[in-house]
Amino acid sequence: MKEANWDELLFWDKMRLFDPWAIISILGNLAQIIGCGYSIFRNNLDMVTADQNLGIGCMLAWWTMLRYIMKTTSLKAMLSSFKKAAPYVIRALISMIPLFIGFAFLGMAVFWESRRFKDFSVSCYTLFALMHGDMIYDTYNDMIQINSLFAQIYLYSYIFVSICVIANIFTIIIEEGYMKQKYDNDYTWLYQHTRKHLGMEEPEEKGSGVPDGLTVDSDVIVSEYRLLYLKYKEQIGQYKEAIANLSLKQIIHNEEEAWIENKQGISTSKLAPQSKSVKNIPTIQTHQ
Repeated sequence: MKEANWDELLFWDKMRLFDPWAIISILGNLAQIIGCGYSIFRNNLDMVTADQNLGIGCMLAWWTMLRYIMKTTSLKAMLSSFKKAAPYVIRALISMIPLFIGFAFLGMAVFWESRRFKDFSVSCYTLFALMHGDMIYDTYNDMIQINSLFAQIYLYSYIFVSICVIANIFTIIIEEGYMKQKYDNDYTWLYQHTRKHLGMEEPEEKGSGVPDGLTVDSDVIVSEYRLLYLKYKEQIGQYKEAIANLSLKQIIHNEEEAWIENKQGISTSKLAPQSKSVKNIPTIQTHQ
């Protein structure tokens, strides 16, 4: 089994070592304990806080059920797709926030007389509803009473940007996450072949192959190759330098000679002179 220092790992490689479901379970248990404590001493403590903690604890307890669904290949498609798309969704959401806030403040400044734009919180709620096609007609009727021309420009521009552009971008990102999760099964054979070739198989893994239903994430394979590169970086550099000293013509000539000699059935003892041109190339020891 290969070894790597903690400092050599990237941030996401380190985060992979922690179980998020254990954190969710701990937080849920703590919320339920606090809620129960408030309920026991309900005569002296606020019951609203007890209800909030019990509700949060119940929600997190049900969320932990998802960890068992993730173990089932036929049921984990939605959750795996969300996991793949989550980083890209967050980035797209961050880039959209300034545009959303700008429309919210513009609505407050121009249509402050309407109850739908009376403050920032209500303005954001109104715009979020418009983004999903809700309350469009009612909002339009309220806004044209204040400024008919500007209301139409404001609504048409915001609805076009939010529904026709932003919503479709999020749809494409989630679809890409689903397709990535769907084809991750194609990496399973590569993961198995790599571990076998590099001598990284555990004793119980030899001869057993990859168990049925196991899906190897492509990110895991990328991490495996990153660690291998760090381990053999110096030897790889020496190998590249030696290869660079050989001309392409010489390499092709050596390959042609080897193919001809193998075809004619010449014994291995006669093949020794052919390897003189490449005898100085260092080899990479991958087996421990």
